[in-house]
Amino acid sequence: MVCAGIRRSDIPPFPFSLLWEERQLLPVAKLARQDGLDFLRQALQMDIATKTPRYPLQQADQALTDVRANRFEGAAVLAP
Repeated sequence: MVCAGIRRSDIPPFPFSLLWEERQLLPVAKLARQDGLDFLRQALQMDIATKTPRYPLQQADQALTDVRANRFEGAAVLAP
């Protein structure tokens, strides 16, 4: 079988469980709740201004396009 110039024999064997089983995302940082509260308190004292681009859910494709094009730093928010 040939698909887009790739033969099935060119694909190395791997466990199909890597494709089909459920995944779980876990945070990297392990912080206590108090650490978060302390950080936010300090951020308020530093007068940090944040900018969070908001996209309506219908514009999710545009949000992804903007993320890939580095049109802003950080993350965007999809809102209903």
